[in-house]
Amino acid sequence: MRLCADARRRGGAVLGALLVAGLPGVAVAQAAEAVYEDRLIAPGSLNALDREQAFDAVDHDPSGPRRSLGIEARAQRQSSDLQPTIRSEWLITRATLESDSYGYFTLDAAYNPGLSWWGSPPQNGEATPSLSKGSFTLNQRLMPFEGGWLASNGLGLVQTSNLDLVNQQQRFGVGSRLVLGAGSQWSNAALGWVVQGSVGEPVALDPVGQSGFAFLGGQAATLGARWHDGRFAYAAQVSGQSGSIADGSLYFGSGLQPTAPTGSSSLGLIQVLRHEVGDGFVQGNLLSTREESTASGANAVQRDWRNGWWIDAGLRDGPVEHRVGLNYLPDAQQWLGTPVASGTTGGYYRWRWLTRQLLVEAQIDQQQVNIGDDRTGSVTQLWGSTRYQLDQRSALGLQVFTNRTYGDSAWSLLGYREQQINDSSWRVFAGFAQPAGERNQTQLGVDGSTQLAGVMLTAAAAVATDGSSNPGTDLSASATSQFDQRTAFTLSARRF
Repeated sequence: MRLCADARRRGGAVLGALLVAGLPGVAVAQAAEAVYEDRLIAPGSLNALDREQAFDAVDHDPSGPRRSLGIEARAQRQSSDLQPTIRSEWLITRATLESDSYGYFTLDAAYNPGLSWWGSPPQNGEATPSLSKGSFTLNQRLMPFEGGWLASNGLGLVQTSNLDLVNQQQRFGVGSRLVLGAGSQWSNAALGWVVQGSVGEPVALDPVGQSGFAFLGGQAATLGARWHDGRFAYAAQVSGQSGSIADGSLYFGSGLQPTAPTGSSSLGLIQVLRHEVGDGFVQGNLLSTREESTASGANAVQRDWRNGWWIDAGLRDGPVEHRVGLNYLPDAQQWLGTPVASGTTGGYYRWRWLTRQLLVEAQIDQQQVNIGDDRTGSVTQLWGSTRYQLDQRSALGLQVFTNRTYGDSAWSLLGYREQQINDSSWRVFAGFAQPAGERNQTQLGVDGSTQLAGVMLTAAAAVATDGSSNPGTDLSASATSQFDQRTAFTLSARRF
């Protein structure tokens, strides 16, 4: 949601005018307006949209189950200096069916008849993972059962399940894998229970169109449960991974020569306890993992259980929010064959001020990092940002970062101005940045959309320079023609 100013102040109008100086047809109001106030529109005073009226006029049976079907065809050509030219054509289908007794179903399917290796598949006699030129995902959601239970199931390409409490912190946590398999979740809001699980073979998606995938080998499975009573919540989730799982980036677009994947198996357990009171919370997380790996030409290596934890707490007091955290993850740990953000011990403090017009954030992070060979190093990072909404269509933002340990610092300043002209909406933005260890950068761009002869046109152009003779450019454009309520054609191009 866009932050809105309580009033257009004279100083804000002057700053907004600086962003659009020299642009024809753009004017900035100089006089202050009335204080902005949120208002609710009575539902009875809203008129039906033209698209809804047109749909209601279509002959259909309103007593039957709600359903839809969409078919999309795409063709793409991509080239770069580091990879050969890629041509791809694929067909995408999406269908939905909603019923009263079985929840609602969605089917997503794609097929690419010309999918082939374009990265660096294994060589020198190594086994090449097989490619699938098509993919599908069938989901059934919110199927009702007695006692208030709801079931949601997935089949095909699904993500291994993760409980909501597990993903409350962005820096520390356990990831999920895309697998060809199945997943299920059972929930009961009245009892406060959620139970879920998943199993399948990890895969790597084709990055062009995501219509096919490569099998990475091995098996991955998760099983978890969460309970809450409004103030306290507890969650536990276990994971198991067996067999050899390859790195998908080696096969799709990395340009690297892959090596034989290391055979491994691992177990993981994460437990979460959370307490909420008023506008504050405290959450503790305990991660335990065990791994057994077999390197090429070596005997099996058995590892004992490794433990790590992190704690987060937060408090909201009006426009001010405080957040603090401690973490102890000294050993390298893995979840489903992927590394956790481990090898660090320390903590952070974050302060935030948020209103409709002003956002200010600041954070300090102190960590002891494991750098190998039983050595550790201290890393101190300071970060801050602010955004000021000049009016409903203009804003300025500033972000500053510094690493006190290595002496690196970076900052960026960005402003934008939006303008509505008849059926067109355009935005102009300009910025200046000083990345860590690099030269100053300047960027200027414009993007927007307009209706022309029944065709929706969108375009974007940006230029960035660091003082070199060849500035970087990014140009894109698309045109969409809507033939009727169900059929459209889109043509797009991009150069960067």
